Amino acid sequence: MIHTPPKRHSETPSVWGNNLCTLAPTEADAHLSRQPAEAHGLEIPSLGTYLTVGDMAAAEESMRFAQIAGAP
Repeated sequence: MIHTPPKRHSETPSVWGNNLCTLAPTEADAHLSRQPAEAHGLEIPSLGTYLTVGDMAAAEESMRFAQIAGAP
């Protein structure tokens, strides 16, 4: 479920890449992220992304991911 790019594995852990909370932007990972939250009665309040300004295709993909994951 965790999707950290291999080139980042040798970096110091940080929120900008080498972390344990980055998911692949796939429908499968969206479903996987939702399951533990629901199992514990929690909601996913929001998602953070690494989008580039103006990348509308990535924004649409992120919105689909958020919807499947259960984030408002």
